Amino acid sequence: MSNLQYASDVSHDKPKLQELLSEVIIQKMKMDRFFSMFLEKFENDMDPNILGTPIWNLYNTKMSQYKELRQLETATKYYLARPL
Repeated sequence: MSNLQYASDVSHDKPKLQELLSEVIIQKMKMDRFFSMFLEKFENDMDPNILGTPIWNLYNTKMSQYKELRQLETATKYYLARPL
């Protein structure tokens, strides 16, 4: 089950939504820290003209995960804000 589906399934359970939002925020903070350290270490090796390198592949994979977290955070906040 996808995270968005899970958020939808528990959309009427405010405590579970609060818990999910907390977990998402923690994961997002970890990803922010990863990107800061990753770019600090590899930004000089990331040639925008050569995108198929292992460094770019890892960056793109992590960026996809980060986008999913942002989407889940938005959906969870939406479900928390709506009246039951």
